Amino acid sequence: MAHHKPDEVPGEPPQEYRPPLAEPGSPDDWFLGRKVGPCRVEALLGRGGMGAVYRAHHVPLDRPVALKVVSPEWLGSPAAAQAFLAEARIAARLEDPRIVQVYDVGVYGEQTYIVMQFIVGENLEAKVSRDGPLAPQEALRVVKEAALALATAHRQGVVHRDVKPANIMLGADGSVRLTDFGISVMAGRSDPHLEGLATMGSLDFMAPEQAFGAPPDPRMDLYSLGATYFYALTGRPPFAAKTAGDLLLQHREEPVPDVRLRRPEATAAVAALIERLMAKNPTDRPAGASEVVRELESPRMLVNVDSSGSPFSLAPPPLDPKAAGIYPGPDCAPAPAAGKSVPLGPAESPLPQAPAELPMPPAPTLAPTRPLPPLPAAPAHRRHVVKAAAGLAVLAVMGRLWHGTGRPDWAAAGVFAAAAAAFCLAQQGWRPWLRGLASGLAGVGMAAAFYRFGAGGFVWPTQAPDLDFFVLAAPGVVAAGAAFCLGVWTADRWTAAGLTAAAGALLLLAACSLQLPPGSEWLEGVRAFAAGQGRWFDASGGPWRWGALLALTLAGLFLLRRGSGSARSGQAPTVLNWNR
Repeated sequence: MAHHKPDEVPGEPPQEYRPPLAEPGSPDDWFLGRKVGPCRVEALLGRGGMGAVYRAHHVPLDRPVALKVVSPEWLGSPAAAQAFLAEARIAARLEDPRIVQVYDVGVYGEQTYIVMQFIVGENLEAKVSRDGPLAPQEALRVVKEAALALATAHRQGVVHRDVKPANIMLGADGSVRLTDFGISVMAGRSDPHLEGLATMGSLDFMAPEQAFGAPPDPRMDLYSLGATYFYALTGRPPFAAKTAGDLLLQHREEPVPDVRLRRPEATAAVAALIERLMAKNPTDRPAGASEVVRELESPRMLVNVDSSGSPFSLAPPPLDPKAAGIYPGPDCAPAPAAGKSVPLGPAESPLPQAPAELPMPPAPTLAPTRPLPPLPAAPAHRRHVVKAAAGLAVLAVMGRLWHGTGRPDWAAAGVFAAAAAAFCLAQQGWRPWLRGLASGLAGVGMAAAFYRFGAGGFVWPTQAPDLDFFVLAAPGVVAAGAAFCLGVWTADRWTAAGLTAAAGALLLLAACSLQLPPGSEWLEGVRAFAAGQGRWFDASGGPWRWGALLALTLAGLFLLRRGSGSARSGQAPTVLNWNR
């Protein structure tokens, strides 16, 4: 029995290969009408970053297929092509009705190709571009089917790494299939030939750790699925930038936008799920695609619920009888007027000795209904008013502190500015330019306060600082600059905050060293000077002044966080009047 190479068709002579000289799909496209592997190419279906996709006819199977021809430039080297083929064969083992089946892979000359199942329909990106965002029910169904496909792949250890709207096929029969497992790899594998493919995929939907070359992890696909869900509901990716670098930084630094700001029909559960799927830290995302499917099957995804778990809130009963649907019919006699009597016949008399007329008690009458007084409406900008009042109070206290203060207050001001800079650099929800501006201003205030604290009585240039001053001030300035760079341009926020605190401590000690008498021992001199300044600070009421400022600052931060949290809260629940 003859043995054939995997990339050859039995009974076919070796095919002559010529490199394509024209753009795919053009009349001069060399692939059109040719036989590539077991397939005869018929027409171009589309083009992407990996290469071109053609409609072809699989000769041995006698069925239409989709043929993806991968360009050599995308793979980079023959070794990478071989590694790519090995991983594509692993992806071909996946069998699920929600996954586009891979039939065959091979090499044709310098071109690597993949033979896939042909789907009659369009992808999610094309549908949204033509018809606009999907209805919430339809978006939920599409994302759920894609999550089920990912669950199958992840159970086999395969990570897709390119989940995006263009790779979700919507069949003409309503089916949903995940396609293009072309750059999928086994989870946790690190192949040196595939290092160039680690960052392949669409930047609009790519997980931040994948963009920076992290090993394959199924939670990368969950991040891309959350971004795809956002796109299906809004018609646009979660982030937008002019350059690829800015886009990657937004995925790594910026908070996930609330989908309800662009699609009010989305429920709070949908917004919360997208935020979890697109968490910056992979450990904060769902544990797996199966968990995502369970959440997508919850009724909360389509109907908002209140705190009790009910999708409705009870309204008070109406006071107007007509509003309650109560109308007197023709068989109902009108109520007698007050003080009148109603004649009763002998048969109707409840007592034998009753007189012909019985006095009737006054009939109750319905008082004319009045609408309830409206509740006092809360000011539309109450949060802003509270914040402005807190800011004015802080400014007033600061003005009082700077009026006639001494050197200990300047030291306290430097410590306060260092804490403010550390707090600004540790924030995750702020934009990079806002973190940089706030921490920069706080850093300038810190340096100015410490200089003012140690400049009293220091005459330049007749009196030069000692070496101890430069030994402390130089690393303090370096630590402040490193903290600024880490806090604004990287995700290492807590290291930046710690460096800021260290910079403040070094600059404070440097300022103290300026006040030491010449020739004195540094450690003992600093200790004595700090003790004297502390007694002065306590005697002047400094702890009370700065304690009040700290309390006002903490109150302002609490109101700021509380206001931003309430602004991100869900919509008002549906009101249903059960009394009607």
